[in-house]
Amino acid sequence: MGKKKRDYKSRGEELFFDFLPEKVYQSLSKDEYRNYMEYRRYHRTVFNCKQRIKGYQDEIENLKKNIQKEKGRLKGNEKEDGFELKMKKYYEQISHIDKKFQFKLGWDIRDRSSKSQKIESGKQHRPSFERVSKTYDGKPIEENLVWYLKVKSVIDTFRKTFYLQDEESCRQFLGEVYDEDWSEDPVDYVKEEMKIIITQYTRYMVCDSNWEKFKGGTHNLDSLRDWINFCEKQDIDRYEWGSD
Repeated sequence: MGKKKRDYKSRGEELFFDFLPEKVYQSLSKDEYRNYMEYRRYHRTVFNCKQRIKGYQDEIENLKKNIQKEKGRLKGNEKEDGFELKMKKYYEQISHIDKKFQFKLGWDIRDRSSKSQKIESGKQHRPSFERVSKTYDGKPIEENLVWYLKVKSVIDTFRKTFYLQDEESCRQFLGEVYDEDWSEDPVDYVKEEMKIIITQYTRYMVCDSNWEKFKGGTHNLDSLRDWINFCEKQDIDRYEWGSD
């Protein structure tokens, strides 16, 4: 039985160089041999690259077909509603629940510093005749920024403002809540954590009653503290009411 005929997968590709007869192969000079082997290597590499490209193109075509299928499922057709329309129909039946949870939070940092402090810090122009005090009651005059966080319901436009005193008070409050030192954390972290707690508090309170009652109540660090203590006693997971 004769030997099985050898063949190249890349046969038929551009610049294909068929097998050399043994006699010719053995007669190659060093340079010819090196060039021949490098040619073989790169001819095979080019072929493999083209095969991979074809595979990727086939994948792209299949993905395009799948994308069209999924778009069809989303939008539906004359015989059947799509997923989006079905979702909206069911949402309409429970939208009254969602309304209670839709609101926005916005910081309102008010500068209650004295006029002297504002002039001293360069925030306010100093008239030539204005007397500027650097101390009050024997203590240096400091900047006084008061923190408020506004809650606004998205649908019914109810608004309520939380009075949070100042940055230091919020840091102390978070230290109590988490039993950690918040004195050195970036102020943005403090603000973000306060927003999380107020989101949880607001959702719980509104769900427990309604926006009208929530709007008429007083909400500050003390009410937040009382609610957190209540959650701990009642084994309520605050994070079920929001984490961001």
